[in-house]
Amino acid sequence: MSKIRAEQEGWSKRADIRYPHWRQEKSQWIVVENAHEPLVEKEIWLKANSFGNLKKYTQTKHAAPYLLSGLIICAKCSFIFQGQTVGSKGKRYHQYICGGYNAKRVCEYFRLPRDPLEKFVMSCLRESLSSSSVIEKVRELLTSMLNLAPKQKQSVMHDLELKLRQIEEKQNGIIKAIEERSASGNS
Repeated sequence: MSKIRAEQEGWSKRADIRYPHWRQEKSQWIVVENAHEPLVEKEIWLKANSFGNLKKYTQTKHAAPYLLSGLIICAKCSFIFQGQTVGSKGKRYHQYICGGYNAKRVCEYFRLPRDPLEKFVMSCLRESLSSSSVIEKVRELLTSMLNLAPKQKQSVMHDLELKLRQIEEKQNGIIKAIEERSASGNS
C-alpha cells in the first residue's frame, strides 16, 4: 500500500490522486491459516457469513425531511412538487416547490410551506387510520369469505386474521411515526 513499495515494484503512479494506494493481487497475498486461536468456531463463522449481503436484512432508517416528496402534483404543469430547503440569516426554511419551475421553468414559482402542509396531512391520516370504517371493511371481507368450503374457510380465515393483525400493527406504527414526526417538527 505504500508509495515507496510501489516505486520499488515499478507500479505506475496516477497523478490525479493525491494519496495513491495500491493493492496486491490475490495471488501475492500471504495468508497463514490457524495463526491464532479462533474467536468463533469455523462452522458458526461460515453459517453467519453464508447470508451474503447483510444490508438486505437490516432495517433501514428513513429520515427524509420531506414526507410528501413525490406525492404532490402541480395542477398546472403536472410536475411533482419537490422538497427544498432555503436559508437566510442563519434560519432554514423548508418548503415544497413545483418541479416544473425548479427543473424546467415551465411553470410559475409556487411554494408550499412544509410544516403546516405536513401537519394537515398527518392529522387527516391519523383520523382516517383510527376510524372504525377501515376495520369494518376488513370485517365485511372476512364475513364474505365465510361462504367458502369448510377446509378453505379455516385456512383463509387464519391467513386473513394474520393479515388483519399485521395491518393493525402497521396502522399503529404509522400513527406512532406520525406523532413522533409531529413532535420532532414542533421542537
